[in-house]
Amino acid sequence: MSRQGSNTHRPFGPRFTFNVLRLAPWLVFVFALFVYLLTLAPGLSWAHNGADGGDLVAASFSGGIAHPPGYPLYLLLGRAVALLPIGSIPYRYNLFSALTAASAAAVMAWSAGQLAGARGWPAALAGVGAGLMLAFAPLVWEQAVITEVYAFNALLSALVVALSSRVIHYPVQGVALCAAFGLAVSHHLTLVCFLPLVVIRLVQFGRGAGRWGAIAAAGGLLVGLAPLACLPFAARAPVVWGDPSTPAGWWWLVSGQLYRGYAFGLPPDQALPRVAVIARTLVESFTLPGVALGVLGAQRLARRDAPLMWGMALAGLCCAVFAVGYLAADSQVYLVPLLVVFAGWIGAGWGHCVALVSARLPYTARLAQAGVAGLAMLMLLLPAWILAKNWPAVDSHADHEARDFIEGIIAQAPARAVIITGQDRHTFALWVAVFVERPRPDIIVVDQDMLRFDWYRAALRRNFPLLNLAEPSTVDELIEQNADRPLCRPAGQAPPWLICANNL
Repeated sequence: MSRQGSNTHRPFGPRFTFNVLRLAPWLVFVFALFVYLLTLAPGLSWAHNGADGGDLVAASFSGGIAHPPGYPLYLLLGRAVALLPIGSIPYRYNLFSALTAASAAAVMAWSAGQLAGARGWPAALAGVGAGLMLAFAPLVWEQAVITEVYAFNALLSALVVALSSRVIHYPVQGVALCAAFGLAVSHHLTLVCFLPLVVIRLVQFGRGAGRWGAIAAAGGLLVGLAPLACLPFAARAPVVWGDPSTPAGWWWLVSGQLYRGYAFGLPPDQALPRVAVIARTLVESFTLPGVALGVLGAQRLARRDAPLMWGMALAGLCCAVFAVGYLAADSQVYLVPLLVVFAGWIGAGWGHCVALVSARLPYTARLAQAGVAGLAMLMLLLPAWILAKNWPAVDSHADHEARDFIEGIIAQAPARAVIITGQDRHTFALWVAVFVERPRPDIIVVDQDMLRFDWYRAALRRNFPLLNLAEPSTVDELIEQNADRPLCRPAGQAPPWLICANNL
């Protein structure tokens, strides 16, 4: 057959390949976002360990600071999304999670295509398969439909992996990688786990770059860390944790000192079950064939680019160790960056399978094409299976528990009531009512556990100047000093929503 005839009958030409490679991340983004929107919580949600959602909404919308480490980048971007005229304000923050999770899947689709070691449409399909598997992994999907910070964790983790996956041009790529890493760390301290990967790639990228290359990389890191410098400017907002107006207060906030006792606080005899949870999470996220593909991909990537593979492995291992040792019931969410890393390996595994099938079937072009087409179908069937299997458990479109709580409290609370809360989810949900929606300006919300902090008492005086509050103050003293007001607590079960006055 002549060269002209061969080109004439080629099923995928250069133009098609170019378009698919560019479109693959967009296809993943659009489809993932479509599914997220169908399963998105309609407002503030306590589902999927989302009790902190109210704190994030109230802090962001009021221009304040959320619980340590403050999440300045999340709060700024969330405030921008909250300006969209779509649904309620809490719904817009749920939408922000959906957008960031879909973006994370799209970035991983591109990155997995690079890690696949293939070219053309096989690389694009490998990226699509890996990106969709990440998008519909239950742990990622759960965080995509509520207000939380972990969908944004996934996006920043994916950016660091993507900028590490291929060496293009050091001065630009090195600065971008350092900036992405700085943004990741300024958002969530646990993402410092990507430091080994960043250092390894900078050493590779920067060979021969000299002093100016190192200065440029340091500049990129400082740009990424810049959101942390914004925290002191929000020190007087209605919702503020700590006092970032002083150096000591700023460090208390960004270093997460409030939760330091949780890090590696798990008793050693409980560590083994946590390790089993990691294994189960990987299987539930990617299925057994997907886990096997990831292991295969890591092995093949080690042969092509060992520093990259080991950098990714150290980052994933660091996240896993932290998740195992963190003394909290929802520590599983710290595995999200590990899932991002593993999705990249799945892309490499798909690429190797395509190359293997093509090499094993050299005798007839049609047979080779049929084998690759079968693999392509499998690349799409696995995400489809994960999607169908996890939909019922993740779907939050009918979740109204938090909204019912807020509306019940607002409807039942007496005039000028002081509502004393003892659970985070109750406190944060009522912050949304008091500082964001403001249906009852006469209501005062006091968290009994936070009264021990001087910065919290200062915020109470700022926000509620008519509240009588001693310094320091206990709950009993608060009740005694505000005896002229109805004093209430949320009921354990509803109705009624509140227990007031003498029943406290």
